[in-house]
Amino acid sequence: SNELYNYMLLSSNSISSRVTLLNSNMSNYLEKTGITLNSNMMHTSNEISKRITEADANMSNYLAVTSNELYTYMLLNSNVISSRVTQMGSNMSNYMAVTSNELCAYMLLNSNSISSRVTLLDTNMSNYLAVSSNELYTYTMNASNEISSRITNNDVMMSNYLQITSNQLYSNILVINNNLNDIITVTKSSITTDLSTRETTINTRIANLTTNEIAESSSKKYITNNSIPNDLTVNANLTVSQDLTVNGNLTVQGTSTTLNTATYQTETFEISTMKGDTNDAFAVTIESNNNQNIALLKKGLERRFIIDHAGNVGICTRIDPDFDNNKLYVEGRTFSQGLQSSGSIGIGGTAAPTQLLHLQKEGEHNYIKVE
Repeated sequence: SNELYNYMLLSSNSISSRVTLLNSNMSNYLEKTGITLNSNMMHTSNEISKRITEADANMSNYLAVTSNELYTYMLLNSNVISSRVTQMGSNMSNYMAVTSNELCAYMLLNSNSISSRVTLLDTNMSNYLAVSSNELYTYTMNASNEISSRITNNDVMMSNYLQITSNQLYSNILVINNNLNDIITVTKSSITTDLSTRETTINTRIANLTTNEIAESSSKKYITNNSIPNDLTVNANLTVSQDLTVNGNLTVQGTSTTLNTATYQTETFEISTMKGDTNDAFAVTIESNNNQNIALLKKGLERRFIIDHAGNVGICTRIDPDFDNNKLYVEGRTFSQGLQSSGSIGIGGTAAPTQLLHLQKEGEHNYIKVE
């Protein structure tokens, strides 16, 4: 189990290290590729911007120069024409009047020539702008296509590299997983077989084990032949579901002792009180919570003393004494010293006394004998 754990831990650490290294290499490669791509795109963008700026500056300079030359040329021609017209106007007024048609024709010819040159200049300028615009568009389109192609190639190469790396990583993980599964299966089978063998051996040893083969300590003893040869102390509740036989003395130390038995038998029943000499202490307390009689004392099968549920006391052998509202019923002779009563006392007979001292003669007995 430890070798399997160490092997799995080593394999897990190896896989984690390879994944971490692959993640680091991939991150570095993506970072370098991103930096290179960003640098190329920035360089290409700067080159395009530079060339557009140069083309715009050259076009502006060309237009400015051409415009200045055209303005100078027109101003020069205008001044020449104005000078020649002024000269012709001052010196050849009559001649101009005569030759106005020739002058108009000449001026028209010059105007047509100027218009033709301006038209030609405008056509050339338009053609130059069209050619420059087409060249700039073609260059921009080519640069854009080149950038797009390089980005596409990089994306394809990156996708292929990621796919190949992912497939290789997946294959390696799959191989490692299969190897681990094989090792776990073999180890599990070996452990299961070993545990089964050990379990069979242990079960056999436990089944054949006896207390004679187990060493006892000085404080922990075994029950041998249903007997404990030493003192036994129970520090918790003890429940006995069958008969309990005590061959020695039984000492119960506690607040109370409860016996829930239908019959209690003993050879001699003695009660020795341990409390002090106080008026609220009783050697024997019998509490009856129902209508059953409180106490019955017998000798063999003969009744001798009874206390019924009402607290009446009978000293007799009758099964059901007729107390007739008398708290004490005595059957037979009674000897008393210092007899006192707060009620009527009846002597002899069975009728209830009607006087404080009621004497009833029975048979030949005398009422009172004084010696």
